[in-house]
Order: sequence, then structure tokens, then C-alpha cells
Amino acid sequence: MHEHLSGDERLERGVVFRKGRGLYDVMTRDGQVQCSISNRLHKQLQYPISDPASGTRRGVQRVGRIDFVDPVAIGDEVLFAPAEPGSGLIREVAPRRNALSRTIVDVKRKGGGRTVEQVIAANVDRVVAVFAAAKPKPTWHLLDRYLVGAEASEIPALLCVTKMDL
Repeated sequence: MHEHLSGDERLERGVVFRKGRGLYDVMTRDGQVQCSISNRLHKQLQYPISDPASGTRRGVQRVGRIDFVDPVAIGDEVLFAPAEPGSGLIREVAPRRNALSRTIVDVKRKGGGRTVEQVIAANVDRVVAVFAAAKPKPTWHLLDRYLVGAEASEIPALLCVTKMDL
């Protein structure tokens, strides 16, 4: 976890380990930091900037559909600008090695029925599906979904059936 300089700003590296309502808990070499996402990063993800070499005078290339729920997922490696002690602002998200995600229907949008991707976890080393042997009765279709998701993302999977319920 190294320090990174972006212009005059000192950025630190960390991994998101918990998130909720626009706040992301990031683990760094020095401990935990609670971050929010920068408006610049959020806008870059929503409004791609046109190429300066294209000769166009407009800054925004297009306003595209937003095909994701949250641009930062648990497991993402991020660069953030430290703020007050214990807080920061996420400026960059590193490319992901892999991701476990699901597709959900966005019914709040006008016209509804549009699908968006929700990344559950990023940079996953292994998927471990833990199921009770009898109580509650295993939901095999859920296990199928876990295993298919792991296979699609090329993540090794392990099945754990516990008898603690017996």
C-alpha cells in the first residue's frame, strides 16, 4: 500500500472492506479510514469527457446510461485523498481482477424495466458457499447461482455443508 502523487495532491492506497449509504470503510497500512467518493470521480463515471484531440469544443462526450448501482464495491483497491484524521475522499478505483455481480431491474426509472449491474464484491480470491445440512433445508437453486457466478467470473469455489444445525 504505497503513497501516490496526483498533481499537488497526496493520495493513499487502500482496500474497501465495508460500505453503506455513500460511505466506504477503507483499510490502509495505517488502519481504517472512512471515505466518500469524489464528485469528480462520480461524474467521470456518468459523463465521459471527450478526447481533447477530437477538436470538439464540448467537454462532455455524451451522457450515457448508467449501468451500475455503485461505482465502488467491497474489495476494490482505491486511491483516496486524506482529509480530517480518519476520513478521506476516494479519487480513483483501480481496475478489478474480477467481480461477483448480479443484474437487477431498475423500476424507479421512467419507463422502468431497465437492468443495471450491482457488483457484490471485487478482487475475490475464492467463493465459499456455506449451507446447513438440514435446518434450514438447503436452497439448491441459490447454490447454483453462487457456483454459476463464481464460474462466470473465473473464481475458484468451495462448498461447505455444515451439520451444526443437527
